[in-house]
Amino acid sequence: LTAERFIDNPFATPSDIEKGYTRLYKTGDRVRWLPDGNLEYLGRLDNQVKIRGFRIELGEIESALGQLDSVKQAVVIDREHNGHKTLIAYVVADNAQNEQTSGCDLDTDALLAQLASQLPDYMVPATLTVIDAVPLTINGKLDRRALPEPTWVNGDNYAAPRNETEAQLCAIWQEVLGIEQVGIHDNFFRIGGNSISAIRLTAHSRQLMDCDIPLALLFEQKTIAGLAAHMVMDAAVLIPARDQTRSPLSFAQERLLFIERYEGGSDVYHMPHLVKLDAAADLSTLEAAFNALIARHQVLGSHFITVDGQDYQQAGSQPLQIVSQACQDQAQLINVLRTAIAQPFDLFAEAPIRVQHYTVGDAQYVLILLHHIAADGWSMDIFLKELSIIYAALLQDESPQLPALSIQYADYACWQREHLQGETYTQLLDYWQQSLNGVETLQLPTDHPRPSTMDYRGKDVNFTVDARLSEQLRALAREQETTLYTVLLSGFYITLSALSGQDDIVIGTPSENRAHSQTQSLIGFFVSSLALRTTLTPEESITALIQRVHDTVMGAKVHQAMPFEKLVDALQVERDTARHPLFQVMFGVQHAEANTDDDDSALPFSPTTLDEQDSLYSPAKFDLSLFLDDGKASIEGQWNYAIGLFD
Repeated sequence: LTAERFIDNPFATPSDIEKGYTRLYKTGDRVRWLPDGNLEYLGRLDNQVKIRGFRIELGEIESALGQLDSVKQAVVIDREHNGHKTLIAYVVADNAQNEQTSGCDLDTDALLAQLASQLPDYMVPATLTVIDAVPLTINGKLDRRALPEPTWVNGDNYAAPRNETEAQLCAIWQEVLGIEQVGIHDNFFRIGGNSISAIRLTAHSRQLMDCDIPLALLFEQKTIAGLAAHMVMDAAVLIPARDQTRSPLSFAQERLLFIERYEGGSDVYHMPHLVKLDAAADLSTLEAAFNALIARHQVLGSHFITVDGQDYQQAGSQPLQIVSQACQDQAQLINVLRTAIAQPFDLFAEAPIRVQHYTVGDAQYVLILLHHIAADGWSMDIFLKELSIIYAALLQDESPQLPALSIQYADYACWQREHLQGETYTQLLDYWQQSLNGVETLQLPTDHPRPSTMDYRGKDVNFTVDARLSEQLRALAREQETTLYTVLLSGFYITLSALSGQDDIVIGTPSENRAHSQTQSLIGFFVSSLALRTTLTPEESITALIQRVHDTVMGAKVHQAMPFEKLVDALQVERDTARHPLFQVMFGVQHAEANTDDDDSALPFSPTTLDEQDSLYSPAKFDLSLFLDDGKASIEGQWNYAIGLFD
């Protein structure tokens, strides 16, 4: 115990060591250092528990209980019940607030219902017991052993599956959401679900249950019990694999190829990924790993051809070679990198990937440059994970152990063109025509007159949302049974309305568009842009707006298969070279998912930014873009703006 509590002092100066100040005492208190030098007490480290895979701060629940009417003091503990760990709450009644109510007359069910409106389901105690006073030890600490046996009148929040379908769904939700135990009445959004995990859930249902679960049904029912009661066990749709030397382009690829031709070559849709090599990195093995990955995902090695006026993609056979270049210093490296990133791809003569190696003294860097026509953000996760597996295997002269791919991206492109016809296409078009009929162009105040053509010059501004406010926003999302994305988007609508003076706002948002399980393991350009339209009225409450925006987002997700370019054509949007069609503002939220497997830990490099004040690459595809990252306690954000419009 002494060794555990008295640890080496990593902050000790030579003077401290000379005086014998070489140890620190771990008090177990959680604090944060404020800018003014004071420490703010946040709670105890030993007051955290893990329930059903969620790490829970008991003090947070106690604080929420203590703020309820008629509650003077609250204690929350964890204990085993019916074979699993459960939250137990005890409260002391505040008789001074209500003299006509004694402790034993407190409506514990009402208190738990109030608590459930503020906290996610997994933080609501299974039972609440009224006590006269909190028992303490002689040292003034909670005496857990003196607490009475809890009153199990409220039962357990966990409801087990009642049949095979519910059991299968529980297993799927647990795997996708990373939760140890999901009950059939757990609300999808309150236990951490979002649009991306919804896509994964529907895909897993195809793999494990051989049936399609429509996104609309999941968003409507929100619980496994509701979902199972309304499921129709139709056979899952499969995308067939084809053996052909050339394939048509997907609609998304077709749009980017049109832009490339119109611009005469452009770097607007480049995807640079700069990394710093480890000292022990084996460059030749890394090159072999890249080529193995390209052979596995043929779209990375493909080029485009035109036959009888029709564009096709065709798998290539030219191996990738890592080109090396020495730089004198970091300043030269930065200039060389910017030049390399800005160099357009000749998509009709080369593969949409380049890998370049740079040295600055003993430091080594690698620039992985992809064209968006062959990849998207989801693809990069696959790219790095599989590259790690392949590299590690090749180092050991072993064959990489990766699951076989049932299709290639080219197979998806063929299927997409066949699938989006007839009734399927009509239903998608009807939805979007009704949603976007009569949209207005957003007129934001600008610092400069709008240029006659977009020049894509942009700049980034980064910021961080306070941790306390970040948690309040997450709590609001749980309370409204929606996602943090929806809450933040609602606030963004209000902001844009205030800036523009308009109450009919359309915002663009990227959508993964990988509803089919076969596409979720592929590298390729699947992401699509959704146009989300909302009208604002001064008399509407914030919660009402959030619910309406939630419905808009969910409806758009259900109909995300509509290719953006076909939608623009169908709506007969007048083309304007000065602005993006349908919307001029983009919004997105990244959901960092827990990953304990260290899938890319074998990679011989790590991402780097070169500590540059300005980004190496920050084109502005829109007037204004706002992207937020929910991966840390404090939400982080980045504005991107067109410098031709704004200072």
